[in-house]
Amino acid sequence: MKIKIDKIIALCGSGLLGYYLGLSIFSGIIWRLLRWTLPPMNNRHLPRFYTGIMGAIIVASIGYLIYTRFIERCSIEKCKKQYAIGIVALLLLPIMTMASFRIQAVNYVRNAEATRPTRLNFRFEVPKVGFIISKDHSGSSATLYGKSISIENEETLLEEFGEALQRLELVEVVDPSQYSFEEHKGTMWINYRPEGKWYSKIISWQGDYFVESVENQQQVLYKGPELEAILKDLNRQLKDLNNYVSVEVLHTSLIDENSDPQVERIVVEDFQLLLDSIQKNNKITPDNNVVSSFETILNGNEGITKNDVNYYGFFLTSHPFDTSSFDTTIVLENVILYDDALKIAWFEGEYYGVDLSPIILAILP
Repeated sequence: MKIKIDKIIALCGSGLLGYYLGLSIFSGIIWRLLRWTLPPMNNRHLPRFYTGIMGAIIVASIGYLIYTRFIERCSIEKCKKQYAIGIVALLLLPIMTMASFRIQAVNYVRNAEATRPTRLNFRFEVPKVGFIISKDHSGSSATLYGKSISIENEETLLEEFGEALQRLELVEVVDPSQYSFEEHKGTMWINYRPEGKWYSKIISWQGDYFVESVENQQQVLYKGPELEAILKDLNRQLKDLNNYVSVEVLHTSLIDENSDPQVERIVVEDFQLLLDSIQKNNKITPDNNVVSSFETILNGNEGITKNDVNYYGFFLTSHPFDTSSFDTTIVLENVILYDDALKIAWFEGEYYGVDLSPIILAILP
């Protein structure tokens, strides 16, 4: 009887040790093994406690065999049944655990993504207007203005997005290092709340495909005409200046390298002047060197530094800055890049010959 109690204590102790090791030292190895069992799918919210369970099973099985051999001093010929139990547990239980992990993970992702998203953000890759805030030996930091869509509390549109996401058709799984992607149009962050728990996924729009990163550093290519149609419709709204109600201006003279950047706000009269200036009759075709200098900034290749005093960023938003509550369900954001020396503004791929100096003189000291 004493031997049985000792064996149970040893088994429990080795199991606890294995659980701890599975959550700590061997967590990475076991986690990679568990993820290897998964199909191409979102892996951002998988149950990590399975590494502890796997560790407990493996170490407990090894502990059982060690106790039988060295503590009980029972030979293989005499205790065939006990050794068989230990070996079967060591081989079979981890496989059963991996199967259970796969089933739970797949069902969790499927059920979560079958619900209506609660929030969606889509940021276009271009434009990206960056103002350099500080530089040091590790690099530089910048504040970025760009073009984006945020949707929250808009049940009808979020329902449409949810249905479009569920209709994404898997085309193939590729190795990104061996696959040449087309133009990167933007990145989408989607939030869900299945059963009150936060769940999210990230999808990028590249060329004709929607791309999601999955296991083993691979990426899944999807086709989604419904999702593409919704995004194109919202993009048309982003191009309409009448959808914006507020503007922020950022200039190098307003940036304090020792604190957060200061942002000046344009009054309503100046905002109307800006809208009146970005019109078809003011469109121009600038020289190639001018286009190149604008594109270098708009593509995010170079930020605007303290020396680039001629550049101004006008950040447009459909959400009023003077409201403290976020009661707007759809927020559109966009940017206008303006060169005051050349009197040229860029908006949505077009160049305009305009003089926005009245706005600048009104907001800058």
